[in-house]
Amino acid sequence: MYINKNEYAKEMKTWLYQFEGNYFVTLAFNPSKKLPNNTTKGNYNNWSIDKAVDALKHWHARLDRKLLGPDWGKELKKELRTQFIAFVEHPDSNIHWHLILKLNSPKANMFLEEADAIWEKLVPSGTIDIKPIRTAKDNLDFSGYCSKASRSYDPANHIVFSSNFTM
Repeated sequence: MYINKNEYAKEMKTWLYQFEGNYFVTLAFNPSKKLPNNTTKGNYNNWSIDKAVDALKHWHARLDRKLLGPDWGKELKKELRTQFIAFVEHPDSNIHWHLILKLNSPKANMFLEEADAIWEKLVPSGTIDIKPIRTAKDNLDFSGYCSKASRSYDPANHIVFSSNFTM
């Protein structure tokens, strides 16, 4: 079955737009980045998609624990959990995630303060970039940016939903 790449990207952009996230987040691994002491901590040159998914999962869990407290995973707080749709980009070179994120917790300031620290602890060579989605145009632009590298031939290995990580 043939799927037109441009049509697929257009449909993905429309679908993401409807998610109505409030942040666009990039989580980069920077496999070749040196740490301040001119060393690399661990082996960051061998990030696979599976390892990147695992790092994303741990970032999500630690973030929600920080925002929602120690019972973050309980059914009672399920509707307050952070939701996102994440796309992996450049899995064979400079692997990174682009997320459209919906923050359901009222603690936006804490999110902005803690998200970076949590990612840095998980991936010392990594960086995070967070941009608010304030307007419909922002939503459309970021949705398009996220989905630009989506792969119609293998979406299961390149798109991750936060609901995959919920209990």
